[in-house]
Amino acid sequence: MTLATTIMVMKDGVVQQVGGPEAIYDSPANVFVAGFMGSPPMNLIPAVVEQQDDRSLLVFGSGREPAVRLALRNPVPKDKLQSGRRVIFGIRPEAIGLGDQRPAGLDAGLVVLATEKTGSDLFVVSGLGGTSLTARLPVEMRVDEGDTIRLSFDPAKAACFDPDDGRLIHRFA
Repeated sequence: MTLATTIMVMKDGVVQQVGGPEAIYDSPANVFVAGFMGSPPMNLIPAVVEQQDDRSLLVFGSGREPAVRLALRNPVPKDKLQSGRRVIFGIRPEAIGLGDQRPAGLDAGLVVLATEKTGSDLFVVSGLGGTSLTARLPVEMRVDEGDTIRLSFDPAKAACFDPDDGRLIHRFA
């Protein structure tokens, strides 16, 4: 990532994506590339799209816990993400903040399952939609295991992937 001008990502001998490091990191072609590039990798969380009048929502929940909703600031074109469509929501850990630090927030708090300080970063792991979600926060944040926190997202750094074939459906930027 730091030395290359062009990267080719392959899986099982098949080219998944070719491009510059930033393009591959910011716009992965599929869930394999999204999960392969970056440390920690992109969060990939199952969701269902809801279109309500002039706004779009992503609904997270495995059915065992109450649904959590993420209202998107700009509506998504209905021809790309129809209401009721299952997707995999992808968001990089550094595009997640506490409270209203980012433009779009979850409508419910999440319980912190683990924290890890790595020098200048604090990795906070919680659960969302039956999947673990990692946020990269400044180490100065006071967050402990067991806390309930509200997370917000930068939708410009997010994408939706098809759960069946893993391909990119929509990038919010």
